[in-house]
Amino acid sequence: MRQIPNRIRRATGLILFVAPVFGVVHLSRAQSNIDPVDKWSWSENAGWTNWYDDGVASGAEIEPSGDVFSGFIWAENLGWLYLGDGVPDFGPFYSNAIAADTGVNIGVGGLLSGFAWGENIGWVNFDTLAAAGPALAAQVDLCCPGFQFSGFAWGENVGWINLDSGVTFVGLGPGVSLDRGDLNNDGIRDGMDIMPFIDVFLSPSAAPFWEFCASDMDDDGDVDLVDVAMFTDCLLTGACICP
Repeated sequence: MRQIPNRIRRATGLILFVAPVFGVVHLSRAQSNIDPVDKWSWSENAGWTNWYDDGVASGAEIEPSGDVFSGFIWAENLGWLYLGDGVPDFGPFYSNAIAADTGVNIGVGGLLSGFAWGENIGWVNFDTLAAAGPALAAQVDLCCPGFQFSGFAWGENVGWINLDSGVTFVGLGPGVSLDRGDLNNDGIRDGMDIMPFIDVFLSPSAAPFWEFCASDMDDDGDVDLVDVAMFTDCLLTGACICP
């Protein structure tokens, strides 16, 4: 049974943790890689949540592995939502089986899962497909085009949190995402992208989500022979339009 942690405090403008459950986590953090402009999600019951905040001492961060989040999002009406410490205890992903190993994961194709924790609202579920009936079936996705989030997270005490309400959404900051077919992120699609593409094709579950999405040419959630043909056409003709 997941125990409810009581570990998040805000003092003198910084995020501080009490260590017994979560340990010492990211008191000195890298800068958030959420877009400083496109940073808002919306809850009908709770208002706006800010995924970037000040971008340094707080804000959400996708770890370099591309597998998990760390850090916080801030909601004026809810307080802090904790996304994880960035260091899963049992492999590349948070198990979400115990409070000390709780957080939000990024799976193949940019599909999110796991839980965020809010001191004032409890748990927020980023994948109700696996845990609820059709009425609560939703999952957050991060992929092309634009490497922005879409879909809904669910909190028992706040209802749905919408990461793309049309006009406003949560997206990744400049320099984080990759364009379709440009796997080495050098701004051009050429022979240097072939080996990274092959690596993703042979082992898609091991690829960071941005490389997976750059290889998933038809945006169907897998990297297969159809994507090989489209990637080849992309290199030869420049037809690399994101669906």
